[in-house]
Amino acid sequence: MELQKIITDTFKTTDIDEKTIKALNRVVQSAQDKIVLCLESPKLKLTVSKIKTNKIIKDHSITFKDTHKVINQFKQQEKVVAKAMSEIKSDIKGISESTKMISNQINMISQGLGMIQTLSYVSVALSAANLCATLATFAIMNAKLDSIQCGIDIISKKMDQLLKQQEIKMNTDISKLVFDYKHMLDEEEKGSEYSRESYRKLLMDIYLYDIQLIMYFINNAVNNKDDVLNAIYLLSGMLAQVIKRYDNAYYFDYMNEKVTIDPAHDDWMKIFDLLSSKEFLQIVFEHCYFGKKLSNRQSMEVISNLYYSQINSIALVGDNILITHQTSQAKQLEEFWSKMNALAYNRLQSDIKEEYEHLEEKPTISQEEIEQKTREAAIKLGYIKA
Repeated sequence: MELQKIITDTFKTTDIDEKTIKALNRVVQSAQDKIVLCLESPKLKLTVSKIKTNKIIKDHSITFKDTHKVINQFKQQEKVVAKAMSEIKSDIKGISESTKMISNQINMISQGLGMIQTLSYVSVALSAANLCATLATFAIMNAKLDSIQCGIDIISKKMDQLLKQQEIKMNTDISKLVFDYKHMLDEEEKGSEYSRESYRKLLMDIYLYDIQLIMYFINNAVNNKDDVLNAIYLLSGMLAQVIKRYDNAYYFDYMNEKVTIDPAHDDWMKIFDLLSSKEFLQIVFEHCYFGKKLSNRQSMEVISNLYYSQINSIALVGDNILITHQTSQAKQLEEFWSKMNALAYNRLQSDIKEEYEHLEEKPTISQEEIEQKTREAAIKLGYIKA
């Protein structure tokens, strides 16, 4: 089933604007990337990553009129950085569609551009918004980043010590937020009702904790900067997913009213503007360059990836609003996402079959094994049934 047919069958309307279509395409790409991220074999992940990166460049060559500019952004990290820093704005309307699309794919692109893999907070930032979507993918993030699950208590203890010294109090700790977040995902997957009020409370708890960590980081009030950045980006990914869920609940409760988005929505979104701001990124750059002794180029690679990770969160939430507001009931939206998951899996499988034989360096793994592993990954993520 193709995207246009899913739209026609689900929404029963032809009044779907171009922005919504682009949002739907980003959703498909994002779902495919999550399947890649959960594959277990390193060689298999590398194979699929190359396939996806090649596919992205080909797709963008057709999608955008300024082909050379877009391809250069993929192939030359300096130009990616230059564009990223020049496009830092606080208003989502100022972010181009090409920037949103690149942000959605930056994790795949970075693997071929010498991205600094040793900095765990970069990996957290790139993956968090997408991998916080389900219990299975949230578990993938924890397994992928040993410092997160094991380091949560360490971060909290260090923050507690610091805050005591400065006589500042925080009402909760990051461990509780992670446990509450897992409880939300568990309730959803069991089909239990999770109320709009519950979403809002969790949203506010995560937002207030994350914004305080960001302020302490900006004001140079933390010594363990890597650990704090880990926490900041993990929480921002969780926040993006909770905002999506709360936006949906708010819309279906008030869809017949004049206002269908919580008046505080733009305030919550400012956290992503802050994390992609010149002020914040300049401090991270100085930490990388002076504190971690990275080269200027390496430090700028880190900055560009962090920037795009937050643009991805902005696009994730904005795309969700565009899509949800095309529906008239929650069940209709649920059926739509089920179809989109199936489409994402089918497209990934098609890409693998089409591109596998064209790889320059073929790993010692059969096409059948790739298909089987992809199927196992899709089952684990809930895109298809066993």
